[in-house]
Amino acid sequence: MVMSVRRRWTAGLVAAVAVTATAAGAAAVLDRVGASASDEKPNLDAIAAYPHAWLMEDRDTTRTRLVAARLTGNCLNAPRSGTWAAFELRRDVTVTEKFTLGEGRSPVKQALMWDRAAAACFHTHPSVMTVLIGIETKGDYTTAKKLGAYAVVTNSPKHMMEVTNKPAATTS
Repeated sequence: MVMSVRRRWTAGLVAAVAVTATAAGAAAVLDRVGASASDEKPNLDAIAAYPHAWLMEDRDTTRTRLVAARLTGNCLNAPRSGTWAAFELRRDVTVTEKFTLGEGRSPVKQALMWDRAAAACFHTHPSVMTVLIGIETKGDYTTAKKLGAYAVVTNSPKHMMEVTNKPAATTS
């Protein structure tokens, strides 16, 4: 599944809808793009009206799981059955190390956030769904498939359909 959405991470929900004046408008967008909404009141109202909207686990929890799995190689806290989790395949990060007399910072450009061990941790329960964000190349798409991603988020579904040689999904 390839999704294209405008997104903003807030309070653990993926913002995937345009700003709308009413809950009904937000709900219509949710139906059209098949994604969840931000923490803005009209969008939260729309989620209440549409229980099929996907509620992702909060970003802090997903990040903590990914970093722990990547740095330790262990699955210390697998997600519960039925969890939906989303995070970028690659992301600019800064590692901060605290010392007695201060701290050290190491910026890392486009750090690979997911690997086989991290994906295996998330997929401990078969009903956990992972969504990889920022998939823009055939190589990234292939990586996402190998990692067992349920879906990917891209800026250009048309481009991704071309590189994956699949027909674009239509909405009614």
